[in-house]
Amino acid sequence: AHSAYHGIGIVKLMGRSSGFIAMQSSLASGQIDICLIPEVPFNLDGPHGVLSHLKYLTDQL
Repeated sequence: AHSAYHGIGIVKLMGRSSGFIAMQSSLASGQIDICLIPEVPFNLDGPHGVLSHLKYLTDQL
């Protein structure tokens, strides 16, 4: 978000069973650190989970 310095934004795009729109939007933006799509399984918790990576990114600020 341009209005929030070092802010975190969560965007949900249409496409319940396909991450094509989310993937293309993330690539077009060039400012996305994490893009979760249904075709690729992911874990929220744990040492290699999304939340751990998000904590790592916010600690770098």
